[in-house]
Amino acid sequence: MEERAYGKRENWDGSCYELAIDYSHLQAHKDLVALRQYMWQAPALRGPFAGPYSPAPLAAHPVPDFTAGPEVDPWVQYGMIEMPDHRFIGCQIHVASASWFWLCIPMGMLELVYSISYPITLEPNLHWMQAVNPVLIDIAQHVYAAVPFDFAVIDEEASAFYSTAMDITPSELEHGGCLISPALFHRVQPRTEWETLPSGLLWRDWQG
Repeated sequence: MEERAYGKRENWDGSCYELAIDYSHLQAHKDLVALRQYMWQAPALRGPFAGPYSPAPLAAHPVPDFTAGPEVDPWVQYGMIEMPDHRFIGCQIHVASASWFWLCIPMGMLELVYSISYPITLEPNLHWMQAVNPVLIDIAQHVYAAVPFDFAVIDEEASAFYSTAMDITPSELEHGGCLISPALFHRVQPRTEWETLPSGLLWRDWQG
């Protein structure tokens, strides 16, 4: 990824395609910060780096040689994520004081490497979802191995449309785009078929 594309603020605008993880059981902010540091160690991620709003200059080198800069917002860190074809685009990791902890890929960044059809519905966007979702699933499994969770969602603005693990219903899970723990699966008893991943998490593709 070129430095000018990473630093161009308009590429960070708009909605985000997200991996949103419900970590409401982690009460301390320091635990979420430690979790964020662990997420950056996932093989597909590079960061944290100086963000597009940072006063620090971005390094004039291609990925993965950007120079980390000071955080402007302690709740948000910037970096890059590697797509299956080895192209890098910008991403953010957000630590929230509420339930959700999320990895965001701005739609402006996805548009640098994929053709996006709006509004985000399944059929016209299936080509890039099939490329991006496995990357996000691998990152979720990387995090789950260190700090298990019961519920995560992959979707555009994912955390805005779902309940937490405490009150999710079988009908909500039918929409797919969800990762759930075996414990949540047995508690909620979803009526649909799920794929069991190597980590033990269960995944159901987004149904639109």
